[in-house]
Amino acid sequence: MTYTMKPLACDPTRIKGMSEQLIVSHYENNYGGAVRRLNAITAQLAELDFATAPVFVVNGLKREELVAANSMILHELFFASLATASSSITGRWITRRRSPVPPRYWRSICMSTPITWITGREPPPMSMPLWRR
Repeated sequence: MTYTMKPLACDPTRIKGMSEQLIVSHYENNYGGAVRRLNAITAQLAELDFATAPVFVVNGLKREELVAANSMILHELFFASLATASSSITGRWITRRRSPVPPRYWRSICMSTPITWITGREPPPMSMPLWRR
């Protein structure tokens, strides 16, 4: 099975808070890279003889296939969410990492784009550690 890139669901010139160059670059490089990687792994799996291949090879390829498929799907959801954002990126698209240590950086829903690229400023400091809330 060959996977193809879905067309960009949003108009990158109408999104306030993110540059057109950033959106197009992320679409072509990050999303496109995930699709190309998934196609390469699928081709390797199609050529593999499962009866004679070592288990660690099959396991590794299947794991990488899952990672690439998740990346492709999450990028599709990210770009689809930009199409429903009226004209700006708001706080509802932002999520925080959950860890026992207070997060130093907030991230957008797409974890490869730091929130500072979207807002242009650092998030406010956390007043109380997450594990005490």
